[in-house]
Amino acid sequence: MKPSVNIDAAVLCKVTKRAKIAMLGNVIAVNDPVKMAEEIAMLDCISGGRIISGS
Repeated sequence: MKPSVNIDAAVLCKVTKRAKIAMLGNVIAVNDPVKMAEEIAMLDCISGGRIISGS
């Protein structure tokens, strides 16, 4: 659990090619929910649909 798992996911998107990337530590209370959803959507587009987001 950390406040910015999206940064780690962005690095994984760049380093890996086919692996699914599961983010299970986004803290909604720390972040704006709309901004967080936009960031996850952008990561999903960058990764080619490999992002799995849950809490």
